[in-house]
Amino acid sequence: MTHETDDAYCAARIHAARSRLIGRAEYDRLMRMSDVETLGYLQSTTYRPDIDALGIKDLDDLEAIDRVIAHHEDRALLALERLANASYAPIVRALLDANDAWNVRVAAEAIVGGEDVASALARFARPGRVPFAAYATARTLADLARLASGRFRRLLPADLPGFLDTLESAHARDPLPAGPAGRLFADERNLSRALRCMREGVPVESAVAGMARGGMLSRSTLRRIAAAKDLTEALRIMRETPYREAAERTLVDGTDMAVRAENDIHRAVLRALAKMTRADPLGPGVLARHVAEIGMESANLRLLMKARRLGLDEAFVRDRLAVP
Repeated sequence: MTHETDDAYCAARIHAARSRLIGRAEYDRLMRMSDVETLGYLQSTTYRPDIDALGIKDLDDLEAIDRVIAHHEDRALLALERLANASYAPIVRALLDANDAWNVRVAAEAIVGGEDVASALARFARPGRVPFAAYATARTLADLARLASGRFRRLLPADLPGFLDTLESAHARDPLPAGPAGRLFADERNLSRALRCMREGVPVESAVAGMARGGMLSRSTLRRIAAAKDLTEALRIMRETPYREAAERTLVDGTDMAVRAENDIHRAVLRALAKMTRADPLGPGVLARHVAEIGMESANLRLLMKARRLGLDEAFVRDRLAVP
């Protein structure tokens, strides 16, 4: 099998998997279902093997759906890693490694901010090599450093800046995807660093020196963001970039959490990646996009569960669903 044929086969399998994702109309139906009805619906989808594997019999178990979601996500990512050929596999590894670092960071931010770690992870976590639930029991940075030690060594738990510095260093050398997708991920990595350095008062030149090369955003724009007096000012600068929509959403939803801003940036990157995929259906963007879509579907299902129990308005929930 030639390199081109191998790529085409992998891309075709990924497109077939994408066709089985939950769509907008199905999410609308799920919004009106109870937990028991939701579990019944999932039994008619690709989640059936996960329900069977977990041996779930009690449909009234409120935690059952969350366990099914986590099992399905792990199974889908394992299948994707097995499918990926020589040219696609490094991209899968790079994305999952970056997501592992993000999940540890979400947990760290929640601990220092006095928030519930499990809730923060359920809202913001992304699919990685390590199930994010592994960090949910952490109560201190020392706890988190211990729980993450198998994946990230030598994390410094004394304070949040030191912890995040060592975490960033642990995965800074991870390769980015090639081509246009790589430029998008470089932007995401650089915006994340600029916002963190802005918040911690890191000198601008030091902030820029540690950024990835090859992104679409200029160094002058990244300097302005890193030098902003607060997150609101940084987001207003971002409104002048291709990430305007992400900045606008965070300004509306609230600027109290840096993680929320970066999650909106991540969603903007995924939307841009979706456009690229349509232009190059056999390129590595197909795989990168599907890794993200697996996580988006998990997050959407957890959002629906939480919204149902809190009685949130359907229009509010619908606006926050991430649908490819």
